[in-house]
Amino acid sequence: MLDEENSVQRRKIRETANINLFELMHSRLREVTEFDKRRLGIVGGVKVTARLSGKLAERTNMCPGFVITVVDHIEIYTLEDFAEAIENKSGVMLQGVYPDGYVDHYYLELS
Repeated sequence: MLDEENSVQRRKIRETANINLFELMHSRLREVTEFDKRRLGIVGGVKVTARLSGKLAERTNMCPGFVITVVDHIEIYTLEDFAEAIENKSGVMLQGVYPDGYVDHYYLELS
């Protein structure tokens, strides 16, 4: 019975963490627009829309306008793709492009 209760508690914590991650992403990250896709020659991604806070700001010097297109060799098309790609990882390699076409990479330590 105790193991069952612990399992339910862990699941609730994980669901809460996912909701918080989703809220964070919606406050600073947006799916890239069709205009940006055409202009940058990309098929999808997640655009940084404001100065970052938290771990992203502390551990990278990523600026607004950067479009994350790949996380650990996985192409990113939507916010959900991004959330899934970083879930349960201690660190990820981000690849993307700035509005001027400059491609950059950032290592993000998540632990």
